Amino acid sequence: MKISQADRLRNLALSIAAKSGGLNLSNVKGDQSSFAELSIGTVQSGERVLVVGAADGHIAFEAARQAGPTGSVTALENDVALLGQAQEQAGKFEGEQGYQNVRLVRTELSDFATDPGFVNEFLAERPVADLDAYLELQTKLEVQRRERPLLADDSFDVIILDAVINRLPLADGIKALNEAFRVLRRGGRLYVSALLADEAVTTDLPKLPNGLTVHHAPLETGILALLDGAGFYGMSMIWRAELPMNVVDGAELRTFVLEAYKGKQGVCLDQGHAVIYKGPWSQVSDDDDHVYVRGARTAVCAKTYDILMRAPYKGHFIGVPGYVSVPLEQAPLFDCNTPQLRDPQVTKGKRSVFDQPSPAASSCCPAPADTAAGGDCCDAGGCC
Repeated sequence: MKISQADRLRNLALSIAAKSGGLNLSNVKGDQSSFAELSIGTVQSGERVLVVGAADGHIAFEAARQAGPTGSVTALENDVALLGQAQEQAGKFEGEQGYQNVRLVRTELSDFATDPGFVNEFLAERPVADLDAYLELQTKLEVQRRERPLLADDSFDVIILDAVINRLPLADGIKALNEAFRVLRRGGRLYVSALLADEAVTTDLPKLPNGLTVHHAPLETGILALLDGAGFYGMSMIWRAELPMNVVDGAELRTFVLEAYKGKQGVCLDQGHAVIYKGPWSQVSDDDDHVYVRGARTAVCAKTYDILMRAPYKGHFIGVPGYVSVPLEQAPLFDCNTPQLRDPQVTKGKRSVFDQPSPAASSCCPAPADTAAGGDCCDAGGCC
């Protein structure tokens, strides 16, 4: 059987790594170019883009070129040297369309609310030399983060996290994802470049090719759980490096690019919609555990219907709206008692969505009093 070049290199890497304890097969140029192509390539004219982990600024300025003069790019970085490289990179784009809309900010990679300008102004006026000054600073920061955050809620169309998950300890990485979710608009998309491990790494993690320390390398399955925990949906691994960047004690550390979306949160209302999964799988399930059987007319709420009609699900489903749609402000809650299959009589308007069992009879959702505000599908008793 013929062995591919990739398999030969992998076998060689594992062989050497087993003897030496580790091997660096870094191909950062190829990894970065793939990440840039996949993330920047989706940016549309006029979109607002956030780049976290600005590296040398290449991704930020290329994104600005895509967004054009009506769009904008904000780049966050906490490493002084990398931020300096990004500022030098700015000269290469000076005068180009969209360049003037790039904003470089030095701040923590896991905190998009604290305004470094506010902190600098406060410390210039009152250096923190005692406990009282420290407590005053903390109080003012709480007000600033709440009332005048550095980045406002729902303010970006696209967010690009470049190795942020690796550069931060796990707790801070989770915070960064939560912050990304906060500032991403509903319907917006997230792109993540991350060094992932195929097995648990029990020894010290290697540095990134640019010399930055790797604090955390999630397992390939672990990154998806982190994105799900932050509230994202539609997560996809859209690129995987052919070769590992590092092999440490037999564990391969390889660059992945992931895509995720925001927008599944909110109450579920029944307007009589249905979708038909085209295939080729016999059935699939989404991030809210809805099951779609190939060829079956599956009942969905209005929110889920809208989600399935756009990326990343667009093209996989046939939309079946009702002939006469109930106005959203009058639509009943989409309850767990709604039959999984939509009766064609409902689609054709011969049977009303109001004929479904009362939401109060449902046992699959918590009572409204026990439902956390802003939950996915059980807000006010409505399930999807």
